Amino acid sequence: MKVVVVDDEINILEDIKRNLTRMGADECVNAFTSSLEALKFVYKNKVDLAILDIEMPGPNGIDLATMLRDIWPQIQFIFVTGYDEYALAAYRLHAMEYITKSFSYSDFSRAVNRVGLLVDQMNGNTAKKERKIMVRTFGKFDVYVGDMPLFFKYSKSKELFAYLVNARGGDVSMEQVISMLWEDRAYDSKVKQLYRKAVSVMRSTFREAGCEQICSYYRSYLAANIGTFECDYYQFMEGNGEIRKTYLDNYMPEYSWAEETNAMLQNMLV
Repeated sequence: MKVVVVDDEINILEDIKRNLTRMGADECVNAFTSSLEALKFVYKNKVDLAILDIEMPGPNGIDLATMLRDIWPQIQFIFVTGYDEYALAAYRLHAMEYITKSFSYSDFSRAVNRVGLLVDQMNGNTAKKERKIMVRTFGKFDVYVGDMPLFFKYSKSKELFAYLVNARGGDVSMEQVISMLWEDRAYDSKVKQLYRKAVSVMRSTFREAGCEQICSYYRSYLAANIGTFECDYYQFMEGNGEIRKTYLDNYMPEYSWAEETNAMLQNMLV
């Protein structure tokens, strides 16, 4: 994994470099105290991970990240900063991690290792066979990574992913999600915050399981990446006879918004 580190505080920069050396990643690291110098380097060299300070002279870390992603769309970010108010901007850039100074080695190494897993998956460099991801919609909605079901700390996060699965890879906006998952709530700042919490917990659940690629996260919408997992609903729609035998009028019965799809599946068997 090729890494650039950018921080105008030389002591922080050296701390990060020492941590990366401790992790055995020092040979692939390039460090800069200037955003512009880092930008020049990345124009000429492919980079997998950028570890960025936010409050810097010239282009700050958020602006730099935007420019870096224009150069390398798959680049991942870890923001290291003392300013909590930038968390939302970092979230919008789909940063893998947001670490507040002063950070511990365990926090830092955990963040870098998470990015490393994702980069390996994107580059096809995983040393062992990737665990199969299976989404089951008949009987009860569940997501399995290997043989283990994922546990979502916030039930609405699980329901959110179920709704994305139901959309079969289509773009789903915040307004659509709120109208279905919080149908009795007014569309206001409080319910929007609940939506953001659901997205955040869903994403962290997948990240911790090493399968963040299962979804795409954009500023105005979300989408399930249907090529990254198997799903009984999708296999049913493709005409799989064995899967169709497992459908017993039981498509995501725990979610009222799934009733329309369930009716469609019933009609397909008539």
